[in-house]
Amino acid sequence: MNQVLHKYKMVIYLICAVLCIFFCYEDKPVYGQENLIKISYDQSLVAAVGKQGSQQCMAYALAYCRTILDGYTHAGTEYWQYGTGGMYGWANYSKSGANNKQDMLKIVYNQINAGNPVCMYVTGYYRANMSWHASGDHWVTVIGYKSSANPNQLTESDFYMIDPGDCGTDYLRDGCSRYNTQSLIISNNSTIVSPFSSVYVNNISNTNAQINATLTSLLYLTEGGFYISTNYDMSNAQKVTENLNLNVKTMWYDMNKWYGVLQEGTTYYYQFYIVRGGTEYKSDIQSFTTTGDGQAPTIVSAYATNITHNGYTVVCTATDNIGIERVCFPTWTSYNGQDDLVENWYHNTAVLTATVGNTYYFNVNRGDHNNEAGEYNTHIYAYDTSGKYSMYPIVVVLPRYMPFQDVSTSSWYFDYVADAYENGYMVGTSATRFNPEGKLTRSEITAVLYNISGKPYVSYMNRFPDVKEGQWYSNSVIWAYRNSIVSGYGNGMFGVSDNITREQLALMIYKYAEVCGYQVEIDEGALNKYSDKSKVSSWAVTAMKWAVTNGIISGTGDNRLNPQGNALRCECAAILKSFNDKYGN
Repeated sequence: MNQVLHKYKMVIYLICAVLCIFFCYEDKPVYGQENLIKISYDQSLVAAVGKQGSQQCMAYALAYCRTILDGYTHAGTEYWQYGTGGMYGWANYSKSGANNKQDMLKIVYNQINAGNPVCMYVTGYYRANMSWHASGDHWVTVIGYKSSANPNQLTESDFYMIDPGDCGTDYLRDGCSRYNTQSLIISNNSTIVSPFSSVYVNNISNTNAQINATLTSLLYLTEGGFYISTNYDMSNAQKVTENLNLNVKTMWYDMNKWYGVLQEGTTYYYQFYIVRGGTEYKSDIQSFTTTGDGQAPTIVSAYATNITHNGYTVVCTATDNIGIERVCFPTWTSYNGQDDLVENWYHNTAVLTATVGNTYYFNVNRGDHNNEAGEYNTHIYAYDTSGKYSMYPIVVVLPRYMPFQDVSTSSWYFDYVADAYENGYMVGTSATRFNPEGKLTRSEITAVLYNISGKPYVSYMNRFPDVKEGQWYSNSVIWAYRNSIVSGYGNGMFGVSDNITREQLALMIYKYAEVCGYQVEIDEGALNKYSDKSKVSSWAVTAMKWAVTNGIISGTGDNRLNPQGNALRCECAAILKSFNDKYGN
């Protein structure tokens, strides 16, 4: 009986054990093989992204997200500008916005349900089998969660991730000691744009401005700068480059220093750029408008007054809404052209200040322009503080002036005599007389050529008995003799008061041209048209041909040269003008 009971007990125990095993055993699946709710994606495409190198986790976490969403493989290098060297920056991504760890995990949970992977920045110990990342911070891509997860009591171990460290998958660990609100939600509507968090302008004036940019974080840049244009589509934009090779968080540029003086009342469009890893990234296009009306100054009531043979005064009124920076009066004669201008006249001419209200006065002195008479040109330039300017031309004719009562303004030689007098080549025979039709002497022509040469220093020599030291002609005769322009008579005398013939005058000027090194072109047939060509002395033929060829001497009006006739003082003045026109002053 006891044996039977014992057998029944064994059977009962066995049944209870089976029932206990059946009813009491809790099935615990192997870690990592629980039922998951995760985003559907092609694992082979993600595997093709590969795993990160040193400090490139964010770039690869972003690449996994874009690969999942776009259905083709993105390289981690596409996103290096967002996560290299531990420096992170991004734009057009929503941050998690979580206030605490549970909020953050709930946001991740909801985004997975919406089909969006989450690029998440985790901290603390999260991966026991990655000793080189143990206790470090890391970016990962969250793609799912356990089906058993309680949405109101979420933990790190509920979520499934792709780890850029080995391109494998695992769970976030409970060891993630703190949450991080830098977690990013990557969706089909998200696009990576640039690492600029803000771009703005300040210190705008009528001629300058400062543009500024703030990067999302400290970035190591090799190059940076900006594009600037006055066209909204940035056509014809000028690129301004700065070589950096340093860590940068903010960028700013003073336009006057880096670009130039801006135009007032003008809209400029600009765009920052940086270069990292050989790739250029640009900010959005921004614009600013300089102050001012963009108008140049106004010049009114411009005229010349106090016109005499010595010069004149220019008067003008210049106004501008911003302010007049300078008024300049470059002046030149029509005879010399703009050779009269002061070199770099904008900077080197006097900057005038208004004497009464906005009225400016400028004196033009004939002595500053080689004592020339005739037509003068003064251009009034009024500049405002932005560099805009207006110009108003003034033309003035200075009258010829001579103190000689015997030189009529209606005479054929008036301008020739005036030119010789104004240039200091010839003087009068007295304070009020020039004696234009008087005969020219040998001493007078040496004085004329000596004056043209600028009166160089001469040491006296007792060469001619009739040329005494200290006479008005002493230096000029000795200078002309030493330069082989003149010679004395056979009796040793010079003949200071002897009249000079036309052919003698031609010879002296011809020799002077040779001394100066001028080219002395000669037309051998130049004398053929004159009926008295045979009367030209043999020693003067070459000089007369040269003088006629070059328009320095002409006939007397009756088809004659009159080579041995006396040269008149007015004829000498005309010959000097022809010589200067040919060879210059």
